[in-house]
Amino acid sequence: MDSAIHPDMTLNLDVLTHIMLFLEGRHLRSIMNTCKVLHSMGVPLLLGSQVIWRKKTMPSFVLFMARDWTYRSQFLQHVTVQFGTSPGPDIGKSVTMVMERSADIRRLAIHDCEDFLRSDLKVLTSITSLQKLECLELYDIENLGETLLQHLKAPLTSLEVHCCRGSFSTDEEDPYEPGDVTALLSNFSSSLERLDVTWGVFDDTLTLPCPNVRQVSIHQCSIVDTYHLARTFPNLQELHILIDTLEAYPVTGWMARFCRQQ
Repeated sequence: MDSAIHPDMTLNLDVLTHIMLFLEGRHLRSIMNTCKVLHSMGVPLLLGSQVIWRKKTMPSFVLFMARDWTYRSQFLQHVTVQFGTSPGPDIGKSVTMVMERSADIRRLAIHDCEDFLRSDLKVLTSITSLQKLECLELYDIENLGETLLQHLKAPLTSLEVHCCRGSFSTDEEDPYEPGDVTALLSNFSSSLERLDVTWGVFDDTLTLPCPNVRQVSIHQCSIVDTYHLARTFPNLQELHILIDTLEAYPVTGWMARFCRQQ
């Protein structure tokens, strides 16, 4: 990498900087490799957009961040975890290392959540320590995913949860059965504004008002009492419910009567 901008460069720095705003990740990395000036200017752009963690790229990402943790970690705000099943302990340790040094993460999406949380016991703790987290998406959660939500202290405004259910559980001998979704919202009930749940359970064992929730989407969930939803989300403005069959996903109250009429 050259120490200065190449003398034959025909575009001035302002134009190049503007162009970099519209480049995809691989093209942005290419232009960053041309000189130290553009490399330095590209770091906030590269980390400021959505960063996707995968098995193949995670080691190089850790090395990239390790060159200047203090400076670079402040730009890491939107992370998507896509390691697939059985990520392994090395991946878990790498994630823990990054999470513990990246306090400014605000959006986090985790695919294959249960396998990911099993990769290293410290992963769960490092996520629950993210104090600025606002938007969280969890896919294929089981018991560890529920534990994560129960210990999370960040003031979430948006939560999307996709539960494993029955035969879809990773534990065939002891299949996971989702608990009451409402019980998982206690730590951020006052800050939550949007909730999206798939394969969850809403029962009436606990009434926990979430006064700021305006939008709720429910997909393939068991709803024991729809009036419970009204008590839990008193200021709800938008409700989406998608249920294939009443027999598989029981619904009672006025919603059941409405569904039978369709």
